[in-house]
Amino acid sequence: MADALRASNLSGLSLRNFGPQSADAASSMLLRHQIIDWFFTRFSLNDEITVSVNEVVCTTPGCAPLQTVVAVYAEGASRRFRFDKKLTDMCEADVFDLDPHAKGATSADFCC
Repeated sequence: MADALRASNLSGLSLRNFGPQSADAASSMLLRHQIIDWFFTRFSLNDEITVSVNEVVCTTPGCAPLQTVVAVYAEGASRRFRFDKKLTDMCEADVFDLDPHAKGATSADFCC
Protein backbone atom coordinates (compact mmCIF):
# COMPACT_ATOMS: atom_id res chain seq x y z
CA MET A 1 0.00 0.00 0.00
CA ALA A 2 2.82 2.43 0.82
CA ASP A 3 4.27 1.94 -2.67
CA ALA A 4 0.91 2.70 -4.26
CA LEU A 5 0.46 5.78 -2.07
CA ARG A 6 3.92 7.12 -2.90
CA ALA A 7 3.42 6.35 -6.59
CA SER A 8 0.09 8.17 -6.65
CA ASN A 9 1.65 11.18 -4.94
CA LEU A 10 4.37 11.33 -7.58
CA SER A 11 2.22 10.58 -10.60
CA GLY A 12 0.81 14.11 -10.81
CA LEU A 13 4.21 15.79 -10.57
CA SER A 14 5.81 17.17 -13.66
CA LEU A 15 7.88 20.21 -14.43
CA ARG A 16 4.97 21.93 -16.16
CA ASN A 17 2.95 21.92 -12.90
CA PHE A 18 5.41 24.35 -11.35
CA GLY A 19 5.89 26.84 -14.17
CA PRO A 20 9.00 27.52 -16.23
CA GLN A 21 10.78 29.55 -13.53
CA SER A 22 10.68 26.80 -10.95
CA ALA A 23 12.14 23.76 -12.72
CA ASP A 24 14.75 23.56 -9.93
CA ALA A 25 11.98 23.46 -7.31
CA ALA A 26 10.21 20.66 -9.19
CA SER A 27 13.43 18.70 -9.54
CA SER A 28 14.13 19.17 -5.82
CA MET A 29 10.64 17.94 -4.92
CA LEU A 30 11.01 14.85 -7.09
CA LEU A 31 14.39 14.11 -5.51
CA ARG A 32 12.93 14.49 -2.01
CA HIS A 33 10.20 11.98 -2.90
CA GLN A 34 12.83 9.61 -4.28
CA ILE A 35 14.84 9.79 -1.03
CA ILE A 36 11.65 9.16 0.97
CA ASP A 37 10.94 6.12 -1.18
CA TRP A 38 14.49 4.83 -0.58
CA PHE A 39 13.91 5.13 3.19
CA PHE A 40 10.59 3.28 3.00
CA THR A 41 12.26 0.50 1.04
CA ARG A 42 15.49 0.34 3.07
CA PHE A 43 13.75 0.14 6.45
CA SER A 44 10.53 -1.62 5.34
CA LEU A 45 8.46 1.25 6.72
CA ASN A 46 4.68 1.11 6.87
CA ASP A 47 2.05 3.74 6.04
CA GLU A 48 1.96 5.06 9.61
CA ILE A 49 5.56 6.30 9.37
CA THR A 50 6.33 9.86 8.29
CA VAL A 51 9.59 10.71 6.54
CA SER A 52 10.70 14.26 5.80
CA VAL A 53 13.70 15.43 3.80
CA ASN A 54 15.26 18.87 4.13
CA GLU A 55 18.38 20.58 2.93
CA VAL A 56 19.91 22.78 5.62
CA VAL A 57 22.70 25.32 5.74
CA CYS A 58 25.47 24.65 8.25
CA THR A 59 27.74 27.49 9.36
CA THR A 60 29.74 25.45 11.87
CA PRO A 61 33.43 25.32 10.91
CA GLY A 62 34.31 21.94 9.42
CA CYS A 63 30.70 21.25 8.47
CA ALA A 64 29.57 20.74 4.90
CA PRO A 65 27.93 24.05 3.90
CA LEU A 66 24.77 22.25 2.72
CA GLN A 67 23.53 19.09 4.41
CA THR A 68 20.60 16.81 3.79
CA VAL A 69 18.63 15.87 6.89
CA VAL A 70 16.09 13.05 6.84
CA ALA A 71 13.72 12.64 9.77
CA VAL A 72 11.74 9.45 10.33
CA TYR A 73 8.78 9.76 12.69
CA ALA A 74 6.84 6.89 14.19
CA GLU A 75 4.56 6.81 17.20
CA GLY A 76 6.85 6.76 20.21
CA ALA A 77 10.06 6.88 18.17
CA SER A 78 11.87 9.21 15.85
CA ARG A 79 15.25 9.25 14.23
CA ARG A 80 17.20 11.83 12.28
CA PHE A 81 19.84 11.08 9.67
CA ARG A 82 22.30 13.78 8.58
CA PHE A 83 24.21 13.51 5.33
CA ASP A 84 27.13 15.88 4.79
CA LYS A 85 26.12 16.58 1.23
CA LYS A 86 23.59 18.68 -0.58
CA LEU A 87 20.28 17.24 -1.69
CA THR A 88 21.29 16.97 -5.35
CA ASP A 89 24.34 14.86 -4.42
CA MET A 90 22.26 12.21 -2.60
CA CYS A 91 22.13 8.76 -4.15
CA GLU A 92 20.43 5.49 -3.34
CA ALA A 93 23.63 4.01 -1.87
CA ASP A 94 23.68 6.76 0.79
CA VAL A 95 20.44 5.38 2.19
CA PHE A 96 20.98 1.66 1.61
CA ASP A 97 24.43 1.77 3.24
CA LEU A 98 22.97 3.13 6.51
CA ASP A 99 23.40 0.96 9.58
CA PRO A 100 19.98 0.82 11.25
CA HIS A 101 21.68 -0.11 14.53
CA ALA A 102 24.03 2.89 14.64
CA LYS A 103 23.84 5.22 17.64
CA GLY A 104 21.65 2.89 19.67
CA ALA A 105 18.82 2.71 17.16
CA THR A 106 17.26 -0.58 16.22
CA SER A 107 15.18 -1.52 13.25
CA ALA A 108 12.27 -1.77 15.70
CA ASP A 109 12.36 2.04 15.84
CA PHE A 110 10.89 2.03 12.35
CA CYS A 111 8.83 -1.07 12.59
CA CYS A 112 5.13 -1.42 12.06
